[in-house]
Amino acid sequence: MTFSRKAKSSRSDGPRSPDFRVFWTGTPQQYYELYEKVARAIKAADPEALIGGPTISKPLDATPYRDAFLDFVRSKKLPLDFFVWHYYTMDSNDPQTLVDIGKAIRSILDAHGFRSTMNVVDEWNVDLFDRDLSKTARAAFAATSLIYMLNAPIDLQAYYRADPSFRTADGKPDAVGNALTAFGMMKDTPELLKSSGSDDAGFGVLAGRSKDGRTIQVLISNYQIAAKSLGPRPTGDVLHIPNIMDITLPPRRSLTYHDNGGYDLLVDAPAGKYRVTRYRISDTQNFTEVDQTSQSGPQLRLRSTLPAPGIELVKIVLQ
Repeated sequence: MTFSRKAKSSRSDGPRSPDFRVFWTGTPQQYYELYEKVARAIKAADPEALIGGPTISKPLDATPYRDAFLDFVRSKKLPLDFFVWHYYTMDSNDPQTLVDIGKAIRSILDAHGFRSTMNVVDEWNVDLFDRDLSKTARAAFAATSLIYMLNAPIDLQAYYRADPSFRTADGKPDAVGNALTAFGMMKDTPELLKSSGSDDAGFGVLAGRSKDGRTIQVLISNYQIAAKSLGPRPTGDVLHIPNIMDITLPPRRSLTYHDNGGYDLLVDAPAGKYRVTRYRISDTQNFTEVDQTSQSGPQLRLRSTLPAPGIELVKIVLQ
């Protein structure tokens, strides 16, 4: 159960992931009654507070904490300002999965009459553990997922650190930390620009312009799903966690990558002289400045190799 004073979700002291036995051992009916009491009490104390839940861990399963919960909330005319779910891509390592689940949840909310309820994934990651993914691969996964979710019916999201840290041994941001920093820097160019080149297999492109029109930034993330994480699962699409739960997973995709080693970027910009700076995250570079060049508008062109996994932030400033 979660609640928020504004449109930024934060956990209360209520149960976390009621469909996950580690966090909730009561019955669904007990959870419904708790939600009703807490929701009514909060609204009575602060009518403007946003109320939501139930923070499910099994978004693709029609458990009592998904569809039946929505039916209960609707029948009792309770507030549900946002619906919350968690997801880790587990053995698929596929960023498109977050988009697909977001669409599924949006459809379920709409079908139950909650068309204005925000769709929130407040805990997501490639997996709970490092396993054998490199830091750069985790970074590219994060950046691509963030780009993809901007075009998905997901209103709010929160990357969950879990076991991996965001820093190197000397306290500086690691590849994942810098990937999040690069995405955050796109706020400096908040006017999103129409861009092409993204696909649904791991390659993401995001472009923005500053409010004064003098700066353009382009974030490129090249992530490639490992071959071992592609194709049907030998044991089916249900993950069994002994004595805790079974969770339905989206089917894994079969993909073939080709021409996945770089980019050819064309940027339309007003006439003038521009300083172009490229920053890269790769297995050998940790948000390092690659080069700085000058180009003149109205069209700028940048071509470079960018093997997966890799991230590049291009900053274009009018001189």
